[in-house]
Amino acid sequence: MSELLLKLSENPMILVVGILVLSCVLSIPCIIYGKHAKAKQEKFAAENRQNAILLIFGEKITIDGKSLSEFQCIDKSKESVSVVLQPGIHIVSALFGAARNVDRFRPGKEIEVELDLQAGYWYSVGGYEYSAQQRKNYYKGQVPEHILDLPVGNKFLICYKDDRI
Repeated sequence: MSELLLKLSENPMILVVGILVLSCVLSIPCIIYGKHAKAKQEKFAAENRQNAILLIFGEKITIDGKSLSEFQCIDKSKESVSVVLQPGIHIVSALFGAARNVDRFRPGKEIEVELDLQAGYWYSVGGYEYSAQQRKNYYKGQVPEHILDLPVGNKFLICYKDDRI
């Protein structure tokens, strides 16, 4: 063992080359996973161009009076769920939550909103500290178009129309 350490101390390039080779070998699974995830996302987008995807931040969610179990849900977590919906008007009822960790949005009661969703778009609905116009001014217009800006106490429930699927 001491002989190996002595050789490495005499020629540190061996250690550098070894670390580079190891880094390259370990990055291969990451590259493969990234390509697989991208292909899966592209397939999902192609299959759902005729639908709308709604990301809802909250709990106790119903859509058109039906529970989430009756819809195709993707990316379900404790704080949010993405739902594939037909285009058109939908009534969403939920105990909405904050869309970002920095927003302290807790209305304390379920809120019902009507959303007109178009095919081929991602939408997200959740609570924010500031109105859609205030956020647009602050971010110098770098926020998506909104289709709902509902005051809830001194906070706001906003639905953004994001990029095309």
